Amino acid sequence: GSYNVLFKDDKGEVLSNQAVTKFGGTFDWQQFQNVLKAPEGTVSFQVVAGLQRATGCAWFDDFYARPIESMGKTFGTARLLTGEPFPVNTPQTYLVEYTVGEEPVPAGARFRVSFDRWRDEREWRGVSKLAGEVSREGYRLDFQREKNVRTWPPPTESPWFTATLSGPEEGLQQGDAVRFKVTVLTARLTFGDTVVRLGLSRTGAGAFLPLDEPMVLRVRAGEPKSLRVFARSRPLVGQPFRVVACVVDEFDNPVPGYKGTVRLQCNSLTAKLPEHLKLGDAEGGWAAEADCLITEPGVFRVRAKEERAGFEAT
Repeated sequence: GSYNVLFKDDKGEVLSNQAVTKFGGTFDWQQFQNVLKAPEGTVSFQVVAGLQRATGCAWFDDFYARPIESMGKTFGTARLLTGEPFPVNTPQTYLVEYTVGEEPVPAGARFRVSFDRWRDEREWRGVSKLAGEVSREGYRLDFQREKNVRTWPPPTESPWFTATLSGPEEGLQQGDAVRFKVTVLTARLTFGDTVVRLGLSRTGAGAFLPLDEPMVLRVRAGEPKSLRVFARSRPLVGQPFRVVACVVDEFDNPVPGYKGTVRLQCNSLTAKLPEHLKLGDAEGGWAAEADCLITEPGVFRVRAKEERAGFEAT
């Protein structure tokens, strides 16, 4: 069975369905508790508890909820220790450190490291190393990589791995530290920051409590290798369309701050194209021109040449 909380907005629509715990088997009265974070816009919540795809009986009593003034003070905080952008296509280790708050973290608790805007095998090639260390003697982390779910479009949050705390029953105390080391090989940049998040399930089951503000992973592009030019495949005669040019590295990552001039040519004598596009710091390596026009039907090609390095594209 399960014990869940539905967070709702002012129209009664469900914003989030979060699990307090899941259970199975036969047992006497037990107390289940967890810390849940209400999403922005929440005005009410509903408790849902019962059996799922099972037979038998379950009794529930004394549901209660209390607000927490300071999540960080009570349950601890996490921070990214590595802040400098890493070069693309180079194995790099990201360090995330969690410091325990006023509430102890018992043995059996689970941590989860997840990523926003993560596209496995596209921007990121994979993991070469997972490791963790605990400051208090006698404790360790046992890692389990979660099954990848391949969907399109990619999910906004892709759980990557979990780690279970093993050690004496009393658990970690206030001020103890847990450090996660994640070594990845990056091949592609994302259009927008990739964010790593750390969550904690103190009971080892149910929802993971967010322990941090978003921690941004930054990767910088490699050396410029070629030119890319983009335009609408079927522009309408007489209507403006956009031409975009950029210099990219060997993995098609736009190279920010590249300065140069791109000359444009078209096999239509009547097409109206800018003579050149300027690449520079203001455009972050990109250039765009919205006043391009095709004045007659047909099949046309736009050729581009970057004058500084001699890159060409069609």
